[in-house]
Order: sequence, then structure tokens, then C-alpha cells
Amino acid sequence: MNMNTIKVSVVVPIYNAQEYLEECLDSLVSQSLKDIEMILVNDGSTDNSLKIAEEYAKKDKRIRILNKKNTGYGDSMNKGISMARGNYVGIVEPDDYCSSEMFEKLFSLAEKHMVDIVRGNYYHYSKDGFQEMAPLYMKNRSGIIEPLRDYGVFYEPPAIWSAIYKKEFLKKNKIGFLNTPGASYQDAGFHFKTLACTNRMVYSNEPLYYYRVDNPNSSVKSLKKTMAIVEEYRSIEIFVDGLNDKDLLMKYCQVAKFGRYHWNLLRLKKKDARAFAKFMKDEFKTRKKLGQIKKQFFPRKYWISLKILLSLPVGIYLCIFAIKRIIK
Repeated sequence: MNMNTIKVSVVVPIYNAQEYLEECLDSLVSQSLKDIEMILVNDGSTDNSLKIAEEYAKKDKRIRILNKKNTGYGDSMNKGISMARGNYVGIVEPDDYCSSEMFEKLFSLAEKHMVDIVRGNYYHYSKDGFQEMAPLYMKNRSGIIEPLRDYGVFYEPPAIWSAIYKKEFLKKNKIGFLNTPGASYQDAGFHFKTLACTNRMVYSNEPLYYYRVDNPNSSVKSLKKTMAIVEEYRSIEIFVDGLNDKDLLMKYCQVAKFGRYHWNLLRLKKKDARAFAKFMKDEFKTRKKLGQIKKQFFPRKYWISLKILLSLPVGIYLCIFAIKRIIK
């Protein structure tokens, strides 16, 4: 395939995904958009993932394999994106799969609107038959979206694999992933940074991606990486500090950060939860003193939670939300 005809480069970061990989790759090689390439980055898998990838590459010349030692998700993604020859870059996790029309439909929207990012909706699903469509904040919006004005997009789940990104846009703005070995939540930084740098994106409410929620080895299920999300948001703040709209973006960042920290908090065991809640309280007190906490940018439930955290002892804050979780 002539590299000049590649419309979308799909990066698949692989680590010990043999149980799901064939389903994932089947969904890619059957894409209705034929002018794509698939970059399979094997991050030192110790199972049969590399063998499976090589078998698919023998049958489809659009597949390229990068086999490397285990350095983590962020490094895999950065290397995969640097190899991309397409006009746009997509991401598919090896335990997920996508609709056969996903990249044709996203690319068509990208060309029609001449935008940096096109984001589609997606399904949560599991092998026991569970499936539901994710509720996107922007699902009822049409036309060009400007994140600086429609700032609710910053507060959505990252879901970076439900979108395509203009390769030149990523390169120009030096947007990539943290190379932290073994870290989680590296999608959070990529998500925020892409939104911070664009004033042209579109949404499609049509669900085109199937996000697995029952993989026990998923990084978001790891409780050993409590502080990884902190490092991720520190990188976001450093990145934002170099942008023209840094004051406004820093305020959006605090809202997004509170939502992700709170989500992380509710997953932790009692001792770890108390320590993390104390860290959160100190962090947001500091941000408030810096003038970066503004009520008008917070969804109501976030604002109430933040007020409780800042005004009451950590133990009471944790009790309130433990009760709330039980009621749900």
C-alpha cells in the first residue's frame, strides 16, 4: 500500500492479551475503510500475543509489528504514533474491538468538517452479554465544538480509543503519553492535552467501539497504582502552563482532576482511602488559594463534594461517600 494513501493509522498497544487479541484484530482487518494501517506494538508480552500478531501480519500487509521489551503503555503508544504514516491516528486496546465501519465513519466526519479530533460514542460490554451505550456529555451537539467554550468535554471519561486524531496536530503540539513504566491512567493526560490544543472537533453519538469492562487484568482495576493519577495531572498542569489560555485551562483542569481523584478514592481500601483523601484536601486547598477553583466551572455534584472535603474532617467526608455508595 502506498503510504500516501493511508488515511488512518491504528495503534494497538499489546501486553499479554492473547485471550482477546484475535477478536480485536478481526475487527480491524475487516474495516470498511481499506486505506488504513495497523501498528501492533508488542510490549514484551510473555504469552502468545506476539505469535498471534505475526500470524495476522502474514495475511494482511497493512499490519506492521513493533516488538520491544516491556517499557509500559505510554512508551508503546509514543512509539506507535511516531511510526504512523496516516493522516489520522486511532487507538484500539487489544482487549476491545470496534464496529467494521468505525474508521470509515470517523474519517468521513474528519474530512467533512476539517477538524483535529473526531470522537464517537461507545459501548461498555462483557462476555456474559452485558452491553450498554456510554452517555457522552456532548451527545446532543452537532457541528464544530470548541473545547475552551464547551468545557464540559474536559470532564468526560477519557475514552481516547473512541476517537481519531490528526497526526500533524499531535506532532505540532508535541502531544504524547508519559513514559512512566507500569503506570496507569495515561489516557487522562492525552485526553486533556488534545482538547486543550484544539478549537475544532466534532462528536458522533453513534457507538462504534466496544470497551470491555470484565478484563480482570485491566490497569484501571489495579489498586497498586494509587498515585499514578497524581503524576498524570502534574504532567497536564506543566503542559497547560505553556499554553496561551493557561489560566482558563488550569481552572478546567482542577475540575477534571477532582472528578478523577474522587473516582480513584472510592476504589481504595480504608487505610489508603484516608491517606489519599488527606492528599486531595491539601491539594485543592492549595489550588483554591491560587485562585484556580471556580464554582461556575464545576458540575453541581462535584462542587458539593469539594465543599464537603474542604470544610469537614477527612473521616466524615469518607463516611458520607461510603453511605452514598451503599445507597446506590
